[in-house]
Amino acid sequence: MVVRYFGGTKLGVGGLVNAYKRAAADAIANNSIEEIAILSELTLHFAYEQLSHVMKLVKDFDAQIRWQNMSANCTMKIGVKQSQVHALKMTLDYTVEFEE
Repeated sequence: MVVRYFGGTKLGVGGLVNAYKRAAADAIANNSIEEIAILSELTLHFAYEQLSHVMKLVKDFDAQIRWQNMSANCTMKIGVKQSQVHALKMTLDYTVEFEE
């Protein structure tokens, strides 16, 4: 984003175009590309005894914990890369239920 504050000096059409052109070129030259993965949200239901197993899966699949409720019957909402949803589901055993 380029912002110009008027400081009392009029640049004229050519000067203004040149100022915006230089600012835009500088912004492009100094930017960085950031890749953001598209995440699917899964809700996991499991017994408290399964917590270490679930946390290992969260770490292994680089998932993001969005919300959790830890009690006798735990619930955790996670965000996981869409490309890894199927693999995660295949890794879950019968003691961990999930819903999308």
